[in-house]
Amino acid sequence: MLGWFTSFREHGAPTFYGENRTPVTIDTHIVGLVSIFLVPAVTFLIILPGVRKHRLSSTFSFLFNMYVGATLLVSLYHPCWHRAETPISTSYKAFSNAKMDAYIRVRVGLQYLNITLSTGAIHGDDNVVLQEGILYNERFSFSEVNKMEKELSNALTKGLPFPILKVIEYLSDDVFSWGRQYRVAGYYTACMMWLAFYTWIVSFVCLSFLPHYFARCVFYTGMFMGIGDIIFILNIPRRMDIRFPTQDGDTLLKFRLSICFQATCVAAALCILIGGLLWILHRKDIYHFDTIFSARRHAEGSVVDVYRDDDSITTITISDRSYDSSNKRVSLTQSIQSTAPTTASAFSSIYFYPEPYSETVRL
Repeated sequence: MLGWFTSFREHGAPTFYGENRTPVTIDTHIVGLVSIFLVPAVTFLIILPGVRKHRLSSTFSFLFNMYVGATLLVSLYHPCWHRAETPISTSYKAFSNAKMDAYIRVRVGLQYLNITLSTGAIHGDDNVVLQEGILYNERFSFSEVNKMEKELSNALTKGLPFPILKVIEYLSDDVFSWGRQYRVAGYYTACMMWLAFYTWIVSFVCLSFLPHYFARCVFYTGMFMGIGDIIFILNIPRRMDIRFPTQDGDTLLKFRLSICFQATCVAAALCILIGGLLWILHRKDIYHFDTIFSARRHAEGSVVDVYRDDDSITTITISDRSYDSSNKRVSLTQSIQSTAPTTASAFSSIYFYPEPYSETVRL
C-alpha cells in the first residue's frame, strides 16, 4: 500500500537513491587562482579611460605584472608541466576479454599528476556491449616518498581501470625511478617558483612606492623562474614511453613538455629582457622615475612646475643657495611666481642633501 512516506522505500527501509558518480570536468582551484588576477586586470581596463597621463606605460606595467603573477601561481598548482596522450585499445580490467577503445591522457605537475581515461562502449565476446561509455579523471600525488605506492594500493582497492593502474605502476618507485625523478624535479622547481613569486610581490610593491628598484626585482623574478625551468628539465626522465595495445598494433604513450613549462619560460624571458633593459637604462641615466618618494635633484636654477586643475602653472625658481658643511644640507630660498593673476608671491625654505633634482607635482 502506497502511503505518504512509503515512496521509493524497500521493505520499510529509508529512501535509497542510486549512486551518481560524475567526473571532474573543471579544476575550480585553478579557476579561483586565475580570477585573482583577472578581476583586477578587467577593473584596471574599465578605469583606464580616466587616466590622463602615462596611459600606455601604466597599462603595460600593470598588465605585465598581472601576467607574470598569474603565470607563476597557476604553474605551481596546475598539473601541466609534462603531458602525454594517445588512443588505446585495451582491456578494461586485468584477466578479462572485454576490450575498449579509449583515449588516455596523463598530465604531470610539480606535486601530483592527473590521469584522464575516456571511452565509448565496452564490448565483450561476440561484440556484446557490456558497459556504456565511461570517463575517469583521477589525481595522484607524488609529493612524498613512497606516496605513489600508497596511491597504487588505493587505486587497486577502488578498482580503477587497467590503463590507469598501468600508468601508476610505471611511476611507482618499485618498478622504475620515474616517480622519484618527478618528485625531485617538482620539489626544487616549486622552491624556485615560490622564490620568484615572492620577488614578484616585492616588484609589485616597488612599482608603486620605489620604482627605482622595480627593474632589478623584475630581473630577479625572471632569473629565478629560468633557474626553476632548468632544474625541471634536468631532473625529469630523459625518455619515458609506456606501451599500450591498439587496433593496429601497439602505441607508445610519449611524454613531452607542456604548457606550464612553456608559459614560465616565456614569462622568464620577458622578465629578464624587460627588467635587464630598464636596469641598464637607469644605470646609464638615460631615464629616471620621478615620484614624491624619490625625486632626482638638479642644480641651482632648476624649475619645478606645479600643475593645477584650472590650468594655472606655478613656477618655483631657485634663487639663492647656502651650503652647510656641518650637517651636509642645503638651504634654498625659493621665490614662487605664479601665472595665475590671483596668486601672490611667497618665500619658503626647504632642506635636502646636495644632489641635482627636478620633479613634477600635480595638485
